[in-house]
Amino acid sequence: MKHKMYVVLIAVALLAFGGIAYADVVAPTLIVNGNTINTSPVIINGRVYVPVRAIAEAMNCQVNWDSSSQTVNITSNPAPIPDSTTAAPTTTTAPTQNSNSNNQSQPDLQISNVTSQTDGNGSITEIDGTITNNSQNNYSMVYIEYNLYDSSGDEVGYANDIVSDFESGTKAKFSCQYGNSGATSYKLTKLTYHM
Repeated sequence: MKHKMYVVLIAVALLAFGGIAYADVVAPTLIVNGNTINTSPVIINGRVYVPVRAIAEAMNCQVNWDSSSQTVNITSNPAPIPDSTTAAPTTTTAPTQNSNSNNQSQPDLQISNVTSQTDGNGSITEIDGTITNNSQNNYSMVYIEYNLYDSSGDEVGYANDIVSDFESGTKAKFSCQYGNSGATSYKLTKLTYHM
């Protein structure tokens, strides 16, 4: 009889104290690009789970669910990027803007001094340039990608480079290399970053 009494007392104590501990748990807040998102993240076994739709839509992405394949498809809406060719060095900017001390708007990420190298047949083998971080942010990685086209305007491939540990207020050189021949022009198609 004593053993049953102890088991009942332990069960009651666990329920009482477990309820108090559970009541003290605060739901995490989800913040995307400085904006608080009205959703309910949950913590399960020490991991935070958030609804992918809430994050994707907060980043201006379109989210579609395909029930037949059980697949979530997230599509970003990139800003249009100006054309670049081999004719002259260009300056390309990321769409986000900040203000400098003179209250003038400037791009967060700016690509400039773009040139290309060619092989003996006149095909592009490398695209070089400078990227400037005008923002207040440090980026763990910036991804730069150029599509390459032949003389008919058909896409023949792409060249890319990654700039790592890109600190606020700094510049970095990049070199996007391409191993196949036949490319005579190029266009910047991706300029993305990770904090």
